[in-house]
Amino acid sequence: MQEIRRLSNPKDWRYCSTKENAADIASRGKSASKLGADDTWWYGPTFLTKEKESWPEQPTCVGECQDTILELRKLKTTVTLAVVCTDVRRDQNLECVLNPSRYSKLDKLLRVTAYVRRFVANLRCTLRGDEVSKGPFSAEELNLAEKLWIKLVHDKPAQV
Repeated sequence: MQEIRRLSNPKDWRYCSTKENAADIASRGKSASKLGADDTWWYGPTFLTKEKESWPEQPTCVGECQDTILELRKLKTTVTLAVVCTDVRRDQNLECVLNPSRYSKLDKLLRVTAYVRRFVANLRCTLRGDEVSKGPFSAEELNLAEKLWIKLVHDKPAQV
């Protein structure tokens, strides 16, 4: 993206809606067989075959839209999360945050654990200005959640 910005002038850029943008098609989850039959994927948007004067214009943001943008610029939200665990044993911190007895299925416990881990990681990424994780959990995220609970159970003293 930086190279495109460096080598071109934004005043020469033209608007293409996401509906007509061939580059967006694959990111919408279309299967390879459906991509093969998609003319936009192979040839680009139909307006490219017409005179430049008839190409779509960049939508302008007027009235309420501009007010919303100004309001969003003024709005700065700070989120602070504090998790306090009174037990000094490091291996029990996970149980201070999540009570495994609240979940009837292991799968649900692992997904909630992965969610909490991702949330904390995303907070750190936000503070550093890095990209945050989104979308479905990866197999690695779920495996790490499972390993955390296995380690916790394994290291926990037996109760009699």
